[in-house]
Amino acid sequence: MSYGWEEVLERAQLTSGRLVSAEASAGGGQAWIEVAEIADPIQLDLQEGLLLGQARSSPWGPGYHQRAVELIDELGIVHGGWQTVVDTTDYFETRDRHDLERCFLREAYSLWEPDLWSAPLGLLVGLDPAQAPARVPQGMVATPTGFRDAAWVYGLRAELRRAILAPPGTPPSRAAREAFLWWCREPDAFDWVQFGRVLCTCEVIWRPLSGEAGDSPGQVEVRQRAFRAFETALALDASVPVPRAEFKRLATLLGTSLPKTAADPPLATTPFQGGYREGYIRRRVGAAWKVQLPGWLRVGYDAGDGHDVFWDEGFTVHLTVRRRAGTFRREGEIARHLACLPKPARAESRVIPIDQGRIQGYAIVLQGLGSAEILVCGQVACGDERISFTAAARSPESSELALRLPQDFSVAPA
Repeated sequence: MSYGWEEVLERAQLTSGRLVSAEASAGGGQAWIEVAEIADPIQLDLQEGLLLGQARSSPWGPGYHQRAVELIDELGIVHGGWQTVVDTTDYFETRDRHDLERCFLREAYSLWEPDLWSAPLGLLVGLDPAQAPARVPQGMVATPTGFRDAAWVYGLRAELRRAILAPPGTPPSRAAREAFLWWCREPDAFDWVQFGRVLCTCEVIWRPLSGEAGDSPGQVEVRQRAFRAFETALALDASVPVPRAEFKRLATLLGTSLPKTAADPPLATTPFQGGYREGYIRRRVGAAWKVQLPGWLRVGYDAGDGHDVFWDEGFTVHLTVRRRAGTFRREGEIARHLACLPKPARAESRVIPIDQGRIQGYAIVLQGLGSAEILVCGQVACGDERISFTAAARSPESSELALRLPQDFSVAPA
């Protein structure tokens, strides 16, 4: 390719896809192009003159795949054509919708083989690790629309088998479509239900913030998107099983009322189970580190000092990754850290060593410092990479969260 990153971005904006974000790098960059508001974007990478586009269509389904192929077509046209296209469904070449559907049905049937999912500690299926719960209950599977048990898996697999063996042109049952988030090219009512469910499960925080600050704009937006998804589903088909509890709680959080159709009996009445952000989720920090944090914490970035910030009304966590920080010598780092503290705080502090295999570190626990009931600060290190952390708890409940933090770091295998 004879042109640079800025021109790649200019040409990408000539397509029907919206440019979500972009990052320049030495010799190229990365960009993400929206297929639809709810779905995973197409990723573009330019390195050394080679442009690569890729989309993750599983578990989204044939509707997403069809739309993504159309957008990749557009991106190819504005960039002078793709040299090679790899599509495991062959849809890019054939444009045969029936074959595309059967390919997704067969793959889902293979995926939900009971022997593959029934691990002692549970599994994640179809989830981005950044959205996934930190722990899955034994015998359960974490999916984009919630935890599922053995009965659901066996029932789903039976419905998928019926759909595979059905005469050509027979639409799959709603039960079979539970395996996918987006079935039709133009989303139908059940697709919109699935869109709302995945937002409620993976992104909505069900704990509102009070006070002058109110909630974060991003969280308000995701609640609005989930509400609109259910509202659209009912407008298309009043019989679709919109989950009643989630819909009602979204309306309460947004300070709005349910549409009249939402009072009708067809709404699903299963008890509200919250979402994955009601518990702990794994957050990626830097290139290799992960940390388990309460999913209800809002996420921010302090550009002034480079901290990732996670917070709510009673609990705040600051994390900073230091790369190529040199050899970690714990005793020296503890002494340096304590020397920075006021004498009264230093005298009452408690030091906790951290030894977790490859991860070494320490935590210093301080009580009654400033507005915090407990302040936990310290470092964890692996090789020459470190994370400095500070957790400020302003209530007894969040004090337990702060004390747990030093043990919740992990790092990808070398």
